[in-house]
Amino acid sequence: MARHAAAIVVIFLGLSGPDAPLASPAPGLEVIADAALAFTPPSLTAALRCDTPVSVLGWLSVDLSAHPEDHEFRVIATFGAPLSAERWQGCRVLELDIDGALTRVETRYTGVPMERGVYDAVNVELTIDDVRRIAAAQRVRANLCGDVMELPRAERAALSSFVRRFDEMATYDGPPPPSPPEDLAGDAHEDEPPPPDPPAPA
Repeated sequence: MARHAAAIVVIFLGLSGPDAPLASPAPGLEVIADAALAFTPPSLTAALRCDTPVSVLGWLSVDLSAHPEDHEFRVIATFGAPLSAERWQGCRVLELDIDGALTRVETRYTGVPMERGVYDAVNVELTIDDVRRIAAAQRVRANLCGDVMELPRAERAALSSFVRRFDEMATYDGPPPPSPPEDLAGDAHEDEPPPPDPPAPA
């Protein structure tokens, strides 16, 4: 029986190459599409605002989210503001000036239409080290394709708590790993006394 099963697997793999025909459902059987992946809310978030004249309300929001227990370095930041019309849809790069040090990150447009205008927004992927530097910096500016916004230091104070919680959640605190076997421990035999000298001949 095992030989028959192995033969079936070999035949299946042989038909799965690049030139193999596409599988089609048997007559009368309905093909069910794969279920969409469930959205897992971020376990850690933070938000701050900065002034910008391009916004109809005069401000831009920076929302941070992360899953430190799954991704021990990645933070998603969304830069968004209510605008009268789309402005950043074609913007591909966000430039961060952190105390004079420039960091360029790719953007993904996530704007959504509103009843009047649009909530224009882009997502960028940062590291927790980027967020740590932003929290501790004297001055931080964001340049979104010519629109420059300064992130106020008073607003960035909340990021210190974000960084601390991120580090706590990303730290593994489970049981310690098992000890290696005695013959693999390396120095396990160093403290044993040396064997006695053989008796002298009579």
